[in-house]
Amino acid sequence: MKKDLETIKSRGKILAIIIRKNFGKKGINFISEPENPFQIGILNHRSGYVVKSHIHNKITKKNNLNQEFLFIILGEVEAKFYDNKKLVKTTIIKGGDALLQIEGGHGFRILKPSKIIELKQGPFYGIEKEKTYIEI
Repeated sequence: MKKDLETIKSRGKILAIIIRKNFGKKGINFISEPENPFQIGILNHRSGYVVKSHIHNKITKKNNLNQEFLFIILGEVEAKFYDNKKLVKTTIIKGGDALLQIEGGHGFRILKPSKIIELKQGPFYGIEKEKTYIEI
């Protein structure tokens, strides 16, 4: 049985975190470190819980890490994770699972028809500037 949270590491750094659909820890659970440019939290509240209405203050933040968050709505995807173009791990993510890609590289092969939501920082400057492909 897979863990609710699967952390993929290489050389002491976290490359990615997979959040399995059966993650059930109650309350507010941030899985990313406070210094990460992408803050991912899982909010698991009882009926009637109230999140106070609020406004997010405008704050200038600088970032040089391009991180991604994928939510697999349905389907099945083989995910490969790389550190410095070296394959570290291959795993399967399925409908209801989510993935936070923190560092390193990744690639995906669709095993079953899939619908995926992807979130990443913008603006997007084009593939030539944003990506280096890993030749295997």
